[in-house]
Amino acid sequence: TVAAFIAEPIPVAGGVIDPPLEYLRRIRQICDKFKVLFIADEILDGFGKVGTLFACELYQIIPDILLMGKAISSGYFPLSAVIVKPEVYQAFLGPTTREAFLHGQTYQGHPIGCAVSLKNIEIIERKNLVENAREVGQYLGEKLKTLLNLTIAANITGKGLLRSVELKDKATGKEIPYLTGVKIREKAYELGLICRFQVNSLVMSPPLILTKEEADQIVDILKRTLVEAENRYF
Repeated sequence: TVAAFIAEPIPVAGGVIDPPLEYLRRIRQICDKFKVLFIADEILDGFGKVGTLFACELYQIIPDILLMGKAISSGYFPLSAVIVKPEVYQAFLGPTTREAFLHGQTYQGHPIGCAVSLKNIEIIERKNLVENAREVGQYLGEKLKTLLNLTIAANITGKGLLRSVELKDKATGKEIPYLTGVKIREKAYELGLICRFQVNSLVMSPPLILTKEEADQIVDILKRTLVEAENRYF
């Protein structure tokens, strides 16, 4: 018996993998057909990073349970939250206290954490940061595509300000060795860009306030880094 399907709408652990629009919609249909809960992990994708408040909006799906954290407070206070559909809430509540699923955490509903997160959400809305992430993120994505002329830049993935550059030796078709990828990441850091080497990709997640000028700087640093890597390792 399958109780639930759990997924990040845009997975990051294996590199930023943005699925086709119809993929998650089809999963939603299958879950509905077999009465399986759809749980969306938006802890990394959520709160504007992909150009919409939540990544589920991109795919026009409504999960039964939505997980959120990290950007809910912009990292100023450790907080996470769960949103559920009314029918899921009622199932946990039960008709009586005896039948309810009673569970709690020592620090749940922390007043300082909640206050910080509410102010953070207010700022995101007031300064139109989701719209900025969508506009500048699209600009960044287009600029990153200029790197595809390089020997080891194989693909650009992601949405909004959640992006990755897939690295591969296009001459041989082989993936970049892990330690080489780490050295490439370290060189980017030396030049002023914080990113991760995840599986075979350089993953970046700049803040919602990113400007187009700063996006240009990101691409320039990546280009300098990858050109040096080509000359040194390939």
